Amino acid sequence: MLVKNTGTSPIDVDSAVDVLVDGEYVSDRNVTIAGDSTATNWRPGATARITVERELEPGTHRVVVRVASNEAALEFEVPVVDEPADVSYVADPENETVDDGETITYDVTVTDGFGDPVDGVEVEADATDGFDVDIDGDGDVTTGTTGSDGTVTFDVSSDTSQEDVDVAFTELVNDHSATGQATWEGEQEDGTLSGTVTTSTEDGEDEDLEGEEVTIESSPTRTTTIEDDGTYDFGSVEGGEYAFRIDADGHRTYETTIIVDDETTKDASLAGNVENVDAGTGFTSLAAAADDVGDGETLELAAATYDESGGAAAVAVDAADVTVRSLGDRDETVLDAGGADAGLAVTGDEVSVDGLTVQNVDSSGIGVSLESVVESRLENVAVVGAGTGVDVSGSEQVEFEGIDVSANGDGVRVSGSQIVTLRESSVSDNAGGGIVVTDTTDVTVSDSIVSDNGGDGVRIVDGDTISVDYSRFANNDADGMQFRDTRYVEVVYSEMVENGGNGVLVQADEETIDPSVEYYRIWFNDVADNDEYGMWAEDSDKPDGGNDDLGGGELVVDDERINGEENWWGDEDGPEAEGANGVSGETVRYEPFADEEISQAGTR
Repeated sequence: MLVKNTGTSPIDVDSAVDVLVDGEYVSDRNVTIAGDSTATNWRPGATARITVERELEPGTHRVVVRVASNEAALEFEVPVVDEPADVSYVADPENETVDDGETITYDVTVTDGFGDPVDGVEVEADATDGFDVDIDGDGDVTTGTTGSDGTVTFDVSSDTSQEDVDVAFTELVNDHSATGQATWEGEQEDGTLSGTVTTSTEDGEDEDLEGEEVTIESSPTRTTTIEDDGTYDFGSVEGGEYAFRIDADGHRTYETTIIVDDETTKDASLAGNVENVDAGTGFTSLAAAADDVGDGETLELAAATYDESGGAAAVAVDAADVTVRSLGDRDETVLDAGGADAGLAVTGDEVSVDGLTVQNVDSSGIGVSLESVVESRLENVAVVGAGTGVDVSGSEQVEFEGIDVSANGDGVRVSGSQIVTLRESSVSDNAGGGIVVTDTTDVTVSDSIVSDNGGDGVRIVDGDTISVDYSRFANNDADGMQFRDTRYVEVVYSEMVENGGNGVLVQADEETIDPSVEYYRIWFNDVADNDEYGMWAEDSDKPDGGNDDLGGGELVVDDERINGEENWWGDEDGPEAEGANGVSGETVRYEPFADEEISQAGTR
């Protein structure tokens, strides 16, 4: 190690220098001054050579040089003998340029971290960047194995003139690579263009491609169609470079660059719109892919409309730990349920769906159903036009984030479940209720908008442990929020405004609600401009004689009323002011109240 004295005093090299290797003190270090090997003082600005004789295992090592309270550290890697660390090549000819039809020879060498050749390493040669390139007679991708000199040879040729084609050489142990650039010179002659198109999908047939379009773009753009045997033929085509594209229903758009040079053939195999990235299979149908997916696998969806047939469920996911994710925008990745009773039915645990729009479900059906599942999640999912947008039943640890549920009957329904979370979502413009929850424990609504629904914004019956924050419940035809026979409720920093009923309604119907035992905190909110009361809490006896439609449940307020403190009621003088949203003072404690709008209320 070469170490410089950056201080202002000389250092005694025999006694003042300590060295640690991988945390262990070294007593046999040798310190000499560069340029003066007999010196015993290490002068300021001078460089010392510190030598330690050690055998080190491969891996990361750390050396510390310490003088008094000052120290410097060096970390370095010891490579593994015979482990590939670098790839290089020598081309013949050296400039990698020949006439079309001729061959460029590449000697590719793999070395380890010491620069020594490594024998027996498989190397992949890939020239897919070019057109009509052949490597060792095996097509545009092949492999070879290094010999005792660490070298493998590839012969690369093309009958088509083209420039700067990337030829990548990758050793397949640690994926180190080097890339050549091959050029074949010559004239691109007028000729013909034809080929055969096949499908690589599990559920498609080659004959299904009949009538699909093949396009070449230059000036002008030309289009032909695929025949019943999978072939296409453009006939005569001027020599040159073209953008080549195939658009086939159920398949990802195939795009590449081709070169027409005399009689030219371009075959293509089309990937499906749905890819199982773990199984390496493709599908034209999302339903078929979901039927085939196994536990722990991922389906990737191209941006497309997936027209699935009707029935009980257009798409059903029964396997566990499945991820379904779109590669494009949610609005462009559409599941058309074809009038099915359910668009997407999930019964497997730990299922995640991201980036999908579900539509055209039966008007009395369910857009997305999650039944008896654990740890499942919808993210960036939209549901429109169903009887119920999203239905959760008998499930645990279900999470919604960034979903948009609109123009359905009811928006989101949850029953018999626990630990259900809705974040950064919109549940709006549904004909019935926005969010309807029954017999469910631990419900969280955060940073969400629930508005313009035909019923209550949120209605929770027989619920337990409800948390709502930073959300907006507005312009719903009935109550902004309604809690019936529900305990342990906290609503904070939210807006309950301009609803057709109450901002918040609390009812004891069949159960006893005692705020002194089971907390009820609806505070630090904006509650204003609702058609009825800002907050009303009742049972069959109170307040003002109670509600005869309620059963024998009791709202116990002898020791503690519903906590409605620090809310903004639409007037600086509180809920009793003229024009403010009132409260049921017998059952709701509203003082102290905010004398201005709560700045934190609503979505963040």
